[in-house]
Amino acid sequence: MPSVTLAPLADALFLMTHHGIFGIPRDIERDVRTDGEHILGDMFARAERATLDAPILEIALTHVRAYEIVRCASPMT
Repeated sequence: MPSVTLAPLADALFLMTHHGIFGIPRDIERDVRTDGEHILGDMFARAERATLDAPILEIALTHVRAYEIVRCASPMT
């Protein structure tokens, strides 16, 4: 497995989450479409290409995908 330093990624996620840039939780709370597939999907694809295990990222991506499926199947209120 390649040697990867995750500190820069953790720092970036902290900044995005605490300054409102990372809006997936906010979008889910508002029951609107998310950028989850774009953001988390890209991050997960990169992890796979680098042959890195990313189980938490995979869980988050699966959650967002399930949310989008349910949201699209629900009648508009």
